[in-house]
Amino acid sequence: MKKDNWGYKTAKEYAGTIDGIKLVVTESKQTESIGASIRVGDKAGLRFGFTTNAAQSDVAEYVFLYSKENVSADDMKIESAASNGVYKKVATNYLYHADGDYTSFNLVFVNIKSANYSTKIYSRSYVVLNDGTVLYSDVASYCFNDVANAVLADSDVDDATKDSVRAMVNA
Repeated sequence: MKKDNWGYKTAKEYAGTIDGIKLVVTESKQTESIGASIRVGDKAGLRFGFTTNAAQSDVAEYVFLYSKENVSADDMKIESAASNGVYKKVATNYLYHADGDYTSFNLVFVNIKSANYSTKIYSRSYVVLNDGTVLYSDVASYCFNDVANAVLADSDVDDATKDSVRAMVNA
C-alpha cells in the first residue's frame, strides 16, 4: 500500500460482479460511530454521533437504524428496518468538515424521562452511495446513564457541567 503523501494514492475500491452479486471492497470509504453525548436541562437527550469520509457528491442518503433491543450488526441492516424492533430514520441534518474531509451526522433522542435513563439504545448509521453501495458503521449502544457516568468520571469536565449532570441523574 502506498502512502498518500508520496504523491499518489492507493486504489479506493475494487468492484466487480460474480454470479449477479455486486462485490465491492472499499479501503478508503467508511462510516463509523464516534460516540455519544447527552443533553442536560429541562429536556434530557442522548445523541449518537457518526461520520463518513465518503465524498458528499457520492452520497445519496445518510440514514440511521436504531432499536432498544440488543440487535446484532447482522440483524440491523436496511432489510430489517420496521421489523424486530429496528427503526429507520433518514438524516436531514449533516455537516461537511472540509478541514478533515468528512461529514458528521447525529441521531438525537430528546425528552428522555428519568425512568428510562438506563434504557440502552442500539444504533448504527449507513450511507447509500449514488452507485447503490451501502456503507455501514458498527453498532453502538449507550444509555443516558452510561454517558452521564462518563462525564462525571472525566477530570477534564468542568464542575458546573458535572453539577448539572448530577442534578438530572439524582432527580
